Amino acid sequence: MTESGILPPQRRKPGQTPSIRRQAGPDFCVFFLHGLNSKAAVAAYMSEIVATGNAELFQSAMNDVVRAYGMGKVAARADITREGAYKALREGSKPRFETILKMLDALGMQLAIEPKTTPDGAVEA
Repeated sequence: MTESGILPPQRRKPGQTPSIRRQAGPDFCVFFLHGLNSKAAVAAYMSEIVATGNAELFQSAMNDVVRAYGMGKVAARADITREGAYKALREGSKPRFETILKMLDALGMQLAIEPKTTPDGAVEA
């Protein structure tokens, strides 16, 4: 963090999806990270991200949430190393599903599967 309390921008390759906090600008960044202080806020945020179907955006959102709660604390609770957590959430990485589930569990969250409201092109039984 910088002296102002705002996270510095990360280096991105052209075409990579920036995290929501980076897209919104520094004033929103501080508000946004402080807004993720309840399980309901995290659940609402992550549910909206999952609904997009964008895996890169989901990974970026997980990074936002885990950083808001503290990477070291979440990693310890998930029984993974801090470095492993950073690596799993780094852009371009392909984390194991088990790692994502462990971090969600450490945050007090779980995945839930439900039918889409508009099953466009879904396979029928």
